[in-house]
Amino acid sequence: MVELVEPSLPDCQPGWTARHTGLLFAVLVSVVALVWGIGGAMSPPPPGDRLMLDALPEPAWTTQLAEGESAEGVGVDLIVIRERRLGAAGAAVRGIEAATGEVLWRHVVRGNGRVDVRDLPGTVWIAVQVGSEVTLLDRLTGETHKRFRLPEGEWGPSWFGSGDKGSFVMIVPMYADAGRVLSVTRLAAPDPTAVVWTREVPLAPAVAVALRDPEVIERDGLLLLRAAGQQRGTLWYATALRSDDGGRQAWADGDRFAVAGDAAVSARRGRLEGYDLRTGRRLWQLKPAPGLVFGSGGVLLVQAAGELRRVDPYSGRTQWVARMDGLYTRMAVDDDQLIVYQGAQTIFPDRGTTTADAGSNLVRALDLATGREVWRVATPSPVLDVIVGTNHLVVRMYNPHERRPAFEVAAVRLDGTISWLWRDDADSWSLTRLGRHLATIGPDGELTVWG
Repeated sequence: MVELVEPSLPDCQPGWTARHTGLLFAVLVSVVALVWGIGGAMSPPPPGDRLMLDALPEPAWTTQLAEGESAEGVGVDLIVIRERRLGAAGAAVRGIEAATGEVLWRHVVRGNGRVDVRDLPGTVWIAVQVGSEVTLLDRLTGETHKRFRLPEGEWGPSWFGSGDKGSFVMIVPMYADAGRVLSVTRLAAPDPTAVVWTREVPLAPAVAVALRDPEVIERDGLLLLRAAGQQRGTLWYATALRSDDGGRQAWADGDRFAVAGDAAVSARRGRLEGYDLRTGRRLWQLKPAPGLVFGSGGVLLVQAAGELRRVDPYSGRTQWVARMDGLYTRMAVDDDQLIVYQGAQTIFPDRGTTTADAGSNLVRALDLATGREVWRVATPSPVLDVIVGTNHLVVRMYNPHERRPAFEVAAVRLDGTISWLWRDDADSWSLTRLGRHLATIGPDGELTVWG
């Protein structure tokens, strides 16, 4: 709920090339999961992380994906292509310079199970995990820095990663007297024996979802476990531990919460409550909880009964109210504007979109200070999603009902005018973002990165 969603490229299923036909394919696009209902909010990433499409895109480079390979963006400018599972000869992982397509390194991993490649923000390494075996690789050279084994999880796989500022964290699913828990350990170094502290976190529903793809955010002396769901960035939080000693914040137990500025906002026992992130002191409460809650940067939004409210995260007071003509798939905060739209979640071109997934052709912007509409633009095709670019919005569209369905990408200036429109007429089955770049996969497995 505080950052731009970065959709990850869907894994190619076994035999996907052979089964692919011109119209029978599904596209998974970025959708913000519910916080407390349908919808989501995000704010743009730092300028260095924004999608780079300032002009009409052209192919920058292509490479061929083999059967069973998938690609994902790691950090800002590294693309990793990996085999999803190990074979008799191991699994190859190769690092590619995102801007040029140059192969920087190739690494073969061995073990038993799924191959996961994980960014370690704040460090020079990436982690390759197979089962409980972790290998740290230099992200530029692919050289092996360290290998180690995690403790075995008792009811699920163990996880190793770092917070967004470099603190090393290990999560091991365990059984305790109270049932299933997560044993969360902060490490002084990338080594499971370098323990700073260990705390047990009860397996509440929000924590269980967060475990599917953990992400650790470091701020205000806390380690915040953020749930990423299917895509990196489904933005809400599941628990909060003090960074120095692992102490659990009582207000974060048992339910998900949003973060806006220096406040955490959670729905507990039918009430909406705001807490100071640094001290844990309760700042305010509203009873009953007024609706769906979203946090983005320093902005707190509540949507209910056809209204969108901006609420002060430190006092709970309403700052403005705007009427909304529908429940929006996502809301994006950029500078002084709030971008809202209804986007599709999945597209099945042979059947068309379902009612629940149908996207509209409208993107709107509201003034963050007043809630008044600043501009609206009608796009040529239904919206899939909107990405905040370097100086504009990148709107991705798809109309499955056309005679020759195709992906479209439009650049919308922050005054609501369209500066350019690009149509991908190739028989591509996936359009996604890899780091700061847009990419497509053709029916033969050819990966094209657009610049």
